[in-house]
Amino acid sequence: AASQLCETALLSALIKHARAAGVTVTPERRAALKMSSARLTTALHLHSAHCAESDCAVPACASMRRAHTNACAHVKSGCEVGRENGCQGCQSVAILGVLHARYCNGVGCDVAYCE
Repeated sequence: AASQLCETALLSALIKHARAAGVTVTPERRAALKMSSARLTTALHLHSAHCAESDCAVPACASMRRAHTNACAHVKSGCEVGRENGCQGCQSVAILGVLHARYCNGVGCDVAYCE
C-alpha cells in the first residue's frame, strides 16, 4: 500500500538519521520511531488530500497528491476486483481513506473511503 511504503521509507530515514547522530537504535527507540513515521505519513496524507498549491513547499506533497488522485480514479472507475477481493489499488485507497477519516470532519470531503 502507498501509505505503508511511505511509512517504511520514512522509518528508514529516521533510523539512518539517528544512527548518523550517534544514537543507538534500541528496539524501544525503533518502536517510537515507527510510531513517529506513521504519524508523519498520516499528516502528509491529510495535507496532500486538500492541498491545491501547485508549488507546495511540503516535501512529497505533490507525489502523495498524485498517488492519491490516481488511486481515487482507479476506485471510481469501477474496479471489478475491489478491495474485498485483493485489488492492491483499491486497498491502498481504503487504507489512506481510513487514515484520513480519523482526522477529517467529513463536511464536503471528497476523499475516497472517508466515512
